[in-house]
Amino acid sequence: MRKYLLLAVALMLYLETLVVAGVAISDKGYTFSFQINSETADGVLAEKPGVWRLEKQERILTAQLLDKEGQQVLTMPVYCGPAMNGKYAVAWMLERVFEQAQGRDGYRAILAINGRRLAEKVISPLALNTTDAEPSGKLEAAKEHGRVLKTVEVKRLCGQSFCLPWPSTEKEVLRVENPAVVLILRKGSGKGSPLLGCFNRAINAPAFTGNGFDWELELTQDGINTRLTADEFEYDPISVQDIEGGQQFTVRWKHPHFAVTGNFTLRGSRLESQLAVEVLEEQGILQRITFPIWRLHKMPGKNTAVLPLFSGVEFANPTDNLSQSAIWPNGHSSMQFAALYNDEGQGVYLGREDASGETKEQTFTGCGGILEALWKVGVARGQTKIELPGKAVLEFYQGNWFEAGQIYKRFAATTPWWVAEIPRKGTPQWFMENPMWICGIPIDTGLPTYRWCQEYFETPVAIIAGLLLTKHGNWRYGPEYVVKDFALPSLKQMQEEGIRVFTYFNGRLCFADKTADEENNYTEKWLPHTAKNEDGKPYGAVYGAQGYHTVMCPGSPVWQEHLLKNMEMFAAAKMAGVYHDQLPCSTAYSCFDENHGHPVNDPQSWVTKGHWKTYGKIMGEFRKQHPELAHTGEDASDAFLSCLDGFMVWRFGRAGHVPLFQSIYAPRIQFVGRGGDVHALQGTYEAFFPKYGEQLIFGEQIGWNGLEEIRYPSPRRSFLKKLSLLRYAIASFMNAAEMQKPLTFAEPPETMTTMWGVDDIHKCTTDKILHSVWKHKDGRRLVMFLNTVAEEQTVRPQLSLKSSQLVVLREGATSPQIRKDVPTQVSLPAYGAEFWLLTDSDGTTDELVGRVFHAMQKSVRVFEDNQGLLINQSPDFSKSEMLNAVKAPLYARDACWLLRAFRATGGNLGYHPNPGRKMNENWIAARDGAVVYFGKAYVGTAPDSVEFELATDQKGVVVQLIDITENAPDAVLAEVRPDPGPWFEFRKFRVPFLRNVDGHRAVIMQFSGGNCNLRSWQVIQKPDTQ
Repeated sequence: MRKYLLLAVALMLYLETLVVAGVAISDKGYTFSFQINSETADGVLAEKPGVWRLEKQERILTAQLLDKEGQQVLTMPVYCGPAMNGKYAVAWMLERVFEQAQGRDGYRAILAINGRRLAEKVISPLALNTTDAEPSGKLEAAKEHGRVLKTVEVKRLCGQSFCLPWPSTEKEVLRVENPAVVLILRKGSGKGSPLLGCFNRAINAPAFTGNGFDWELELTQDGINTRLTADEFEYDPISVQDIEGGQQFTVRWKHPHFAVTGNFTLRGSRLESQLAVEVLEEQGILQRITFPIWRLHKMPGKNTAVLPLFSGVEFANPTDNLSQSAIWPNGHSSMQFAALYNDEGQGVYLGREDASGETKEQTFTGCGGILEALWKVGVARGQTKIELPGKAVLEFYQGNWFEAGQIYKRFAATTPWWVAEIPRKGTPQWFMENPMWICGIPIDTGLPTYRWCQEYFETPVAIIAGLLLTKHGNWRYGPEYVVKDFALPSLKQMQEEGIRVFTYFNGRLCFADKTADEENNYTEKWLPHTAKNEDGKPYGAVYGAQGYHTVMCPGSPVWQEHLLKNMEMFAAAKMAGVYHDQLPCSTAYSCFDENHGHPVNDPQSWVTKGHWKTYGKIMGEFRKQHPELAHTGEDASDAFLSCLDGFMVWRFGRAGHVPLFQSIYAPRIQFVGRGGDVHALQGTYEAFFPKYGEQLIFGEQIGWNGLEEIRYPSPRRSFLKKLSLLRYAIASFMNAAEMQKPLTFAEPPETMTTMWGVDDIHKCTTDKILHSVWKHKDGRRLVMFLNTVAEEQTVRPQLSLKSSQLVVLREGATSPQIRKDVPTQVSLPAYGAEFWLLTDSDGTTDELVGRVFHAMQKSVRVFEDNQGLLINQSPDFSKSEMLNAVKAPLYARDACWLLRAFRATGGNLGYHPNPGRKMNENWIAARDGAVVYFGKAYVGTAPDSVEFELATDQKGVVVQLIDITENAPDAVLAEVRPDPGPWFEFRKFRVPFLRNVDGHRAVIMQFSGGNCNLRSWQVIQKPDTQ
């Protein structure tokens, strides 16, 4: 036995050697790690043939990257800096960057030395050679990894740790303290950071120690990247002054080439800091300043971080495993703060409270029990005195994500983008009250369907449609649009009927592919106004079949004027509004073109001197001329709040998401859609209900669903109608109400975990009964409860009344219930809703009570409409296939044509046309009277039975397989009466074959008695003939 065990171990080691010997670059990324020292010879250190090369020249390490065609696309030199323990631990990493909606399809090249990322650059589009050839060169500890190493792994390569001890033995220290915080400063002059530690008295533990506070200057000299930290600066002795409510002190760092000044103020539990940098003697080009760099210790207990990722996302164990980075303002970086808190309700708020609009990269990294948070901002070329605007803030608080958001909200209220008065002035009233959005209805033939949407939902419904063409025929994402000629009469008619139609518009991109000069005179007319990188090349990306597009500089006066002219065109065409694709969500690039009227690398060129100027005119003088034209944009980032009337928040659905953004900015901006299975990746059936239920509960307008999702009667469509009715009833209240802290419950509500289709498939856990609390500016409070599952649920909320009356509005009730106390529990039927209004006025005369009660009289009956209208698709009656119903099941995709039934043609619930997604079998939603033709299907020589795969939630459904073969009697071959169950839970039903026929038969499937979903069917042969 021992002999075989040794052989097995040897085989495993051999196989492992085979795997490690050569690693191909994949979507998981790639890392090559190694060590060198000062004695390592100059020259080529290592090379992966056809992919990359690493060279050394004295203390300069250079990485070169080749594309799939062997062309060099990157040269990245860095200055290694001081050695650590006599060595340099190097990690050369290639991180996959793919974001289809934004056209990003490439890699981020990263060069890290001794645990610090010294250089990184995104190259997109970029395809790399996927060879698994082993790198050449003989380097110490050399190893390939088939992924990008985590930050903690990179730091471990050099044995680095941020866990420095609390300075208990430091004699010469200054204590700056109050009942909440103790700061320890080193007395006298010194080198590095004089902040030795910060003690949080609420948790009786250090918040940070040693190098827990830092900053960094990033320079380029002769094309080589180098970085200076506080460790390379000396500072003068510090004196602390008492001020009103706290203390303040100044640190002055000195260097032969730079002077850096930090001003610090401690008031209560809040530490504010500001930084200024003066260039004393030019040493290359100062490119970026990183300030602040906080490195916080893990707090006692279970730790969670909330980051400004879309709506806000919570991350568990953030001090051990976290890596998030994005440029603000951006959908991935929607606000300028984060927070760390524990399960005892003790938190630390980390904010870069800057109202200037300067773009900045926010990075949050967790490793080894430390959470590192840093903000990096560009430096406009030629500046010698840089005072970073705003403040870096560290504030201790009690609570979780909600309370952290309220701290940031105090800052947000001081910014230029803040909307002070609610309801918001200027935004069209119809837009603020609109409850529902539908997309994908053709403008040329869609007028009857547009009307039906208003009739079915019994509320206003706004429509998103493709109303534009590009001048030269082929569809492009800009720059020169025209309105479709055939759309103009329909737009005029819909405006007269009060049907609101938005157009898609992209004001960020310009087509720049091979035919661009023919189509839009690109080189002469548009290339000069593109945003340029440090190499003078435009930023750009490939957008599928539409080809390569470049990004335009929003600071260019020519591009600003072009955008304004487009708005005039849309207003003249009688459009109700404009959806500005990519505006709030996409990357804010630093532009290095000196001809756009802004300094090179100016961090204010994108927002402050760019979009704020353009959209200030659109929301200012242009709005006065066209007050009913509304504007929305993709995703949400707060710098664009005053630029638009609404955010289309299709990515508010990541795993761990919370309504952080809504808690700060609703109702100062409208949130107008989550995007359905048609627009995003396909989620599960059960996920639909919490995903859209959150829209009502979190203060959003409902929808941005595609026509394909409402063509057929279903519980999902009925649920959308319920949400639309309720949202419409509360719209005027919600437009003057702000989100309050969520309730606590006597017992935790039951939760559900479902797979949400967003920009990826996300595993989201939500309460089965969603709830929220909203406070109107007049003091009234509205509490909403919504059941998102198909069975009754009960919760026991804990709430203090604080009002003279509580009005209970419950679906199915004959009248509102007036109470003087708070109900001890809420029990809701499947998909049911209940609202409470807390008021000091007479609840029986409150207008909101009347509207909600009337809406609930309708909403309680919406699931009775499942016999309702189906919006037809065009059948191709000429199609007839020869199929085999014996060899394998015939699926919905195999049907030749359908009448009074629906089958998705693009991505939808449970379906995607790409076979690689393994969802291409499809399914058919059939209503009473539907007919599905399967062509001529082979039923075998001795058919015994038929197995149907069906789903229905209704009693009395009958499905018949009928022989309609030419010159043969019309005959029922099989009939099944499926038992009702969940609407989208397919089950197999096997019934006898009723006729003595064989061979190929032309067959239809006929449905009666109610709605039924079909996935597949198959003919089973008699046992002795199979």
